[in-house]
Amino acid sequence: MPPRGRGKNIGPRRKNREANRDARPYGRVMNTQPMSSSVDSERNPADEMKWAAVVARDRATDGTFVYAVRTTGVYCRPSCAGRPLRKNVEFHASPADAERAGFRACKRCRPG
Repeated sequence: MPPRGRGKNIGPRRKNREANRDARPYGRVMNTQPMSSSVDSERNPADEMKWAAVVARDRATDGTFVYAVRTTGVYCRPSCAGRPLRKNVEFHASPADAERAGFRACKRCRPG
């Protein structure tokens, strides 16, 4: 039985990893293309003003619009404490519009 540990005989997986590492001299290849998505191209200045109100948690804008988060299926007031990512947010004129789009009311801020 061969000795265990750091012998000369290494397994096939380790050999493959070492061969692949040698083929890539700088490690992982990074994608250098700028990130752009259809969401970025669809944004308009009005949505950016609404997003600024959401980030600032501006209570003065409550009632003028609601924002919905696609990943959770929830819509909120601009002053809600929830912090979604911009790429997951869409804006609606009223809670009824958000519900027609398939979102439910936030249980934290109760916008409905």
